[in-house]
Amino acid sequence: TPDTPLATMHVSTRGLNALERVGCTTAGQLARLALTRVWALPGVGHKTRRELGTLAAALRERFSTTTVVEPVVPADDGHAA
Repeated sequence: TPDTPLATMHVSTRGLNALERVGCTTAGQLARLALTRVWALPGVGHKTRRELGTLAAALRERFSTTTVVEPVVPADDGHAA
């Protein structure tokens, strides 16, 4: 289901860490996430990006999700509040 925690799925530790950095913790959030947000993170390697892209595509197909949204959490623009 879209509410399934990613930690209970077959996602690598590196993949989970990258997704948590953008606030993505459930299958539904990953299905809707614009992966360019993950790809832009420093320290995320090609293999992890490919893993997350493949999983996101499978989840989009499973949940019939075609809408991709920008980050689950707002990006830090470097300005103090």
